[in-house]
Amino acid sequence: MAIKIKKQLKIKLRYVFFILVGIWTVDFITTIIALNFFIGFSEANKCAAYLFNLGWYGWFISFFLTMSMLFLFTFILGYIGKSFKKLEEKKNVVGYYNLYLAFVTGIFVGFEILVIINNVSLLLGF
Repeated sequence: MAIKIKKQLKIKLRYVFFILVGIWTVDFITTIIALNFFIGFSEANKCAAYLFNLGWYGWFISFFLTMSMLFLFTFILGYIGKSFKKLEEKKNVVGYYNLYLAFVTGIFVGFEILVIINNVSLLLGF
């Protein structure tokens, strides 16, 4: 009787980047709606608030800078993740790298979802 080994789920860095960009884009859209269509709202991030005051040019700069930071963040995650890959190879186990990526991505996504919920509740007047 042979032992069946379950296939290990591989989390790839590009998927982490797409998740981060997707969640941040929803946050960006709710911020745009709040700032353009409602009176009395302001951006909590002071640097972004200064850029948003420039108009469409500032929106583009903010978008480009944030995408660059998300790419750099994902690159750093992958670089640190190499040590987890080496640990997996050394101990002949799997799962540490996936756990690391899921944990760090989950923390970031959790914070962004909290911001999105706050934006939507402000838009709805709760």
